[in-house]
Amino acid sequence: MDIDGVNVLTAHKVGISNHKGVLGMLKRKVEKFKQWPDEHGEIYNVDNAYFNARTISLEGFVYGDSLTEFNDNLSQFQRIMEQPGLRCFEFYGVEQAFFCYSKEGATASPVNRLRDGRNAARFQLKLYEPEPYMPVVKVSASATASLVIALTGKCRIYWGDGQYSNVTAGATYSHSYDSSGYYWIGITGNIGSITTIETSSGTFTGDLGLLLRGLDSLYILDAPSENFTAFNGGLIPRTLGMMNLASNNISQGGIDRLLKSLWWDGRNHASDRIGGMNVYMQGNTAPSSVGSTFKSKVDPHIGTLQTD
Repeated sequence: MDIDGVNVLTAHKVGISNHKGVLGMLKRKVEKFKQWPDEHGEIYNVDNAYFNARTISLEGFVYGDSLTEFNDNLSQFQRIMEQPGLRCFEFYGVEQAFFCYSKEGATASPVNRLRDGRNAARFQLKLYEPEPYMPVVKVSASATASLVIALTGKCRIYWGDGQYSNVTAGATYSHSYDSSGYYWIGITGNIGSITTIETSSGTFTGDLGLLLRGLDSLYILDAPSENFTAFNGGLIPRTLGMMNLASNNISQGGIDRLLKSLWWDGRNHASDRIGGMNVYMQGNTAPSSVGSTFKSKVDPHIGTLQTD
């Protein structure tokens, strides 16, 4: 498990033996609309999907080669969890980040002295993710990551290393990392008011769909020369007028899914989109026959659709 880009097993000898709530699906908020005693079932308003906060339960251990080291490791782990704001959690095998805090604290077993002389204790910890459907993006950071954001509300950018920037006006927001590696950036707050995201730092990678979550008012996504490699589905904002993904590295399957979602993403049809919308994509290969079919369907409804 990594917290804010740090492997806590290596750094603090804190390990996770089990987790619940990481791989499950989010619980949806559903508004009951009507019910009649003389008709079957119930009618719900399910035209929009909104999600409850997520709870993640962890079972783990902390150890030290000596009692002193054990207490030092335990104290350092406690201090990490006691910090204000949200911590960025990553779990092995899961290509996603979770921005959480410890709402209910943790319970721990007594310290045990193991046969090899080490000292260890087990713990149970509950994490609370208040905004589970937030935009997140993976960055390969050798020095600095930056993005331009325009919005009408207030947001906060978590840079994935324990630091954050408050966003109150449209501007360029940059962050320098102390050490190179992969980090996750997350945006919380009034994300529905974000109208523009621009970046060309060449550090963004992974699944484009994770970045688009909750951005219902996004008008410009300008991300040429980034390294997005996939689009695994999701809603594409109906308000989007320009999506520039030129010189990215999206797979053929990802481009196919992106074209399908432009045609119909479960909420928005191509005919609902802005007529002058411009889309520029580049991937490993040209769209397959599936993607070409949807390209021909989308083309009449928007201004420019360019794939390489």
